[in-house]
Amino acid sequence: MRNLMLTPRINESESRPVWAGVPLLENLGLGLRVRTLGDGFMVQNNLAQEIYLQVDLLVGGTLSRPR
Repeated sequence: MRNLMLTPRINESESRPVWAGVPLLENLGLGLRVRTLGDGFMVQNNLAQEIYLQVDLLVGGTLSRPR
């Protein structure tokens, strides 16, 4: 889904994550909430000139397996 929404601006070639092989980091629990306020997120594409969204995203799981 990420590749459908964002255009990569950096080299995102396959590489080993920094937490790989470090059990403390691999099993680190996540409890993140990412959200926008107001009309802080706009989508422009060929289907609709401008779509304003409010995003409220909860990220859980572990660092090696986020949900």
